[in-house]
Amino acid sequence: MKSITFFDLEIDANSHGIADIGGIKSNGETFHSTSIRDFLDFLDGTGYVCGHNIFKHDLKYMEKVISIVGAGGKTTLVHKLAREYHRSGKGVLVTTTTHMYVEADTDLSCDFFALRDKIIKDGYCMAGQKISEQKISEQKISEQSKSKMCGLPYDLLDKLIKGMPQALDYVIIEADGAKHHSLKYPAADEPVIYPGTTDVIIVLGTWEKGRSCKDVVFRYELMQKELGTAEDAVVDDSIIDTLRQVYVRKLRDSGFEGRVSCVFANERGWF
Repeated sequence: MKSITFFDLEIDANSHGIADIGGIKSNGETFHSTSIRDFLDFLDGTGYVCGHNIFKHDLKYMEKVISIVGAGGKTTLVHKLAREYHRSGKGVLVTTTTHMYVEADTDLSCDFFALRDKIIKDGYCMAGQKISEQKISEQKISEQSKSKMCGLPYDLLDKLIKGMPQALDYVIIEADGAKHHSLKYPAADEPVIYPGTTDVIIVLGTWEKGRSCKDVVFRYELMQKELGTAEDAVVDDSIIDTLRQVYVRKLRDSGFEGRVSCVFANERGWF
């Protein structure tokens, strides 16, 4: 017989945030925490989930935070997911932990009340903060990158997620950079995962198979140094799968315990 988990949410009457998630499995194992990510881990292996008023109450408070990493197709996937969730009636916030191009309707105010009101009114908001002139100078950021933004401060993002349980269903974060390459080998401090992330999607481009890795893979020199990949290696399925495995390993080594999936992009979309 498949296992059953019974659970219930306690919501703070003032903040409307999660005060406690309580769960018990059919084998007697119990759970108490405010962490959605830890609760999803607790559910691993569960065949059935039971509760009271799950669809009309509990799911409103269990938003997903999706970080998208990798290379070719990340930004396109960010906006595609945001559109699909928004069209289905969900509240969506788009931001980044690195740099991302500013869209016409992007909010750069970093004002909690302005962002909250926009999400409540429109059901969608793309938000970040301006890259300071000092940072542009110190990091030698190109003129083209001046049209980019960096991410919301983590404390503001925390406040939006915890303070809008009934209006904000999905936060979608571009959490990596590849400088327009279709594939990437991540450095030690990459990708940049927001601590509240529940799901990570790795995006890898496949449209340049057969080309030299050194022309296609961002940070290929690091890949050669760490993995001993040949100078004349070409992109094929084994190279792409190696990059996928490296991303998964680095995510787990960094302490990320949530869900990790991978999509492969070509000229027509994802598969």
